Amino acid sequence: MVGDVVFWGVLGIYLDQVIPSDFGVSKPWNFCCKRTRSGPATIDDAKVKLLSEEETHSEEERRNFEGVTDKLRN
Repeated sequence: MVGDVVFWGVLGIYLDQVIPSDFGVSKPWNFCCKRTRSGPATIDDAKVKLLSEEETHSEEERRNFEGVTDKLRN
């Protein structure tokens, strides 16, 4: 009987993660067999260059956005 409870409990938890619901995102059917990433994320030089290019905007592009007020910065 204890084995039955453990089996149905594990099956219920698994199906709760896999079957889509109104809240959250369902996981793939084999989520428990996939590796998770460990360690810090790395950014290569090409991505750093692309990010720095995106930060430099022309004056015309800056005019299209409203400035941030001090109230929003805090």
